[in-house]
Amino acid sequence: MKRDLTNFDAAIHAVDSRLVILRYRALYRTPREFDALDAADRRCAIPLETFARQLDALAGAGVAVIDPGKLLAEAPPRPGVVLTFDGAQASHYQYALPLLIQRGLTAAFFASVDRVGAGSACNWAQLRDMAEHRMTIGSSGLSGTPFDALSPAAAAAEFEASRERLEEAVDRPVRHFAFPRGRYRRGQLTLGAAAGYRVFHGARIGAHRPASLVPGSVLNRVPVLPGLDTDEFIGYALAAPLHLLRGRLAAEGRRVARAASRAAAALLAPLAGCAGRGS
Repeated sequence: MKRDLTNFDAAIHAVDSRLVILRYRALYRTPREFDALDAADRRCAIPLETFARQLDALAGAGVAVIDPGKLLAEAPPRPGVVLTFDGAQASHYQYALPLLIQRGLTAAFFASVDRVGAGSACNWAQLRDMAEHRMTIGSSGLSGTPFDALSPAAAAAEFEASRERLEEAVDRPVRHFAFPRGRYRRGQLTLGAAAGYRVFHGARIGAHRPASLVPGSVLNRVPVLPGLDTDEFIGYALAAPLHLLRGRLAAEGRRVARAASRAAAALLAPLAGCAGRGS
């Protein structure tokens, strides 16, 4: 019996017509570098060779890597992926930047301004060099505090001050903003737009139709986590529905686990205090 492939072809076209924002955190080359990462970064860190293999897999699968600086150009971007990096870490400059330059690719790097040059973060000279190599430099505010914990006045101040300091440092407009941990209040988008931002990045897992992108909306992003094999990675890059669903379920599981851990710590804290007084 001959199958009707109309629906199947339509489904494949729908997947191919999506724009996926991939979100990276930390890169490392050696076990010693991995051990030196913060605990939060270790959960998201991927080896350098894995990142290189993923870039090659995108090229092999014919997936376009879109310049984040052109997301809101007059013509909608074509389907593909946008590479983004949270934390603007020194490993991004040391490892990601050379691989991107070598392949003629661009990406967006988000910095919390008060952390620039501290710990594992990029310094100002590195951020300037990245900008000179056509990378998009975006803001994640000043201190990395989740924006849903800020008052309207504090949020407005972080939007404005972080943009001004980054623009002065890299000598380019800063129009992209990534909310720390993806957390924000809807009303803060108006404050961000007033401060000059046109593209906001969140943490909700999902994909976009390129023609649907409008200034001021919050873009979904797909985290690239350790343990993804190449086929799974390409499934996310192509916005395969099963892969995105699996990613959402995993993210919800991590959120519930963190909430349970915080609740358990709150319950045990009084008992620890009693034990300390009794000893």
